[in-house]
Amino acid sequence: MKTRFIRVAERSIDAGDAALSAGTHEKASFLAYHAFESSGSALGVHVGLDMGKTVTHPTKIKRFQHAAKQVGLGKTVALLAVRLAPMRNRFLYPEELADGTILSPEDQITPAKAEQLLKEVRHLVKSVRTKL
Repeated sequence: MKTRFIRVAERSIDAGDAALSAGTHEKASFLAYHAFESSGSALGVHVGLDMGKTVTHPTKIKRFQHAAKQVGLGKTVALLAVRLAPMRNRFLYPEELADGTILSPEDQITPAKAEQLLKEVRHLVKSVRTKL
């Protein structure tokens, strides 16, 4: 199962690159999140954690952080988790702010920041692969 999860992560990064090239940086950002979570599922399974479909997204991230500590990736995963976890739904759905302003997913992140996010997650996915 872990090899399938890491493959999903790698393909999500590739799809994120394509989305960025197509001008849909919010989609690229979500795919970076998906790659992050999928690499976490690979590592979680590797250390014996349940990372199946019934596990919630926040729980998967917590389990990823736990697994990452065991293999020396704790700090990197924790720093990315702080940035990515709260953004998942914002990359997918419009958000209404307290003042009534409505932000579309593409308003949540700039193309340059999406590109940087993909770069960081790509590096993490490669690091996770070496630990499997």
